[in-house]
Amino acid sequence: MRLVFHELYERFECTGTDCIYNCCGGWQIPIDDETYVNMQRQPWFKSLLMTVMTRENQLGMTCIREINYRCPYLTKEHLCRFQKNGNMKLMPIVCQQFPRSAMKMGEDVEVFLMLSCCEAARLLLSEPRRYGYVALGEKAEEEIQQWWNFKNDDADLYAALREDEDKMLDFVWDEQSELLQSMKRIYEMAFDKTMYYARADMQGARKVTPQSTCTYTAPVIGQGCAGFYPLTFLNDIIYKKLSAPTMSRRNPPLYRMIKAYKKLYGRLSEAEGEELFAKRTQEILSSHEEMWTAYYSYQIQQQYMRAFEDYYVLGPVLMANLLTQFFMLFWGVSAPESLDEASIMVAGIERTIGNNGPFYTDILQMIRERYFQQ
Repeated sequence: MRLVFHELYERFECTGTDCIYNCCGGWQIPIDDETYVNMQRQPWFKSLLMTVMTRENQLGMTCIREINYRCPYLTKEHLCRFQKNGNMKLMPIVCQQFPRSAMKMGEDVEVFLMLSCCEAARLLLSEPRRYGYVALGEKAEEEIQQWWNFKNDDADLYAALREDEDKMLDFVWDEQSELLQSMKRIYEMAFDKTMYYARADMQGARKVTPQSTCTYTAPVIGQGCAGFYPLTFLNDIIYKKLSAPTMSRRNPPLYRMIKAYKKLYGRLSEAEGEELFAKRTQEILSSHEEMWTAYYSYQIQQQYMRAFEDYYVLGPVLMANLLTQFFMLFWGVSAPESLDEASIMVAGIERTIGNNGPFYTDILQMIRERYFQQ
């Protein structure tokens, strides 16, 4: 087995008590079997405290019960109590490993930093460029204790997806291509490949590039709009999926962004909203083009290889495009004045939209129903 790290990983260090948006809240935190066994050995395990601080979720997994949408083990110094006391064996592995995300595909384990960590987001935004992959030493490898294991041994698919990703990044970073154009061409490429894979035509799929003429006609999304998706679709997601009463406590940064969006766009007609979004997007791209390109590039890298699980290469591209457009939309209404503010914005978007399995599934279903049902 070989561990392959995204290049951004080399620069990451947890900021601990200095973190500007703590990661110990707004999550459903599962307690892994090994940690749970260690907890059972503690004298306080059968106490009322343990009963209050744990619960079972719908899947029967034992999870830490949030109190006011914060982990009950979070101290006033913004550290995990187990981390502070040096008793790491009682800290769930998912917490120890965050924001590291690992996916096992064949003989490789690919390791990323989740941008739901504001420090990871800050590193990307502070040095916007095309990143690759590196092999790191034993110390880095020891930090990876668990991974998402894809039940697939199709070596040809893995090689094809890796080629796809390189081609997509070439197009994203092509100086002659605007970002929206890249998003649309990569979408057309992914749609074409999805159709080939559905017909078990690996050779046909590997001939498709962002620059080639597509064999299959992809449904048009956002025709005549400033973004990949029409603003009305993003509006549906905001009001139907993101406007929960608890959002102000579960994810305060995202709540503030949504509130700013509703205040600015709430009374506009569809045409007026698209016009305003087009204006704001043009302003954003003219002043932060490399940053947006780096963010979209990272999303392609982080999302696309998910297709190794089910051959559905279109889904990850649709989500990468959605996350990028949400970042643009919320930037236009919140106007962050510093790198720290922009990093918190990214982390807020990622925690609820990007790193949320049920939300990912729900949104893809909304997209299918809206654009792909004939």
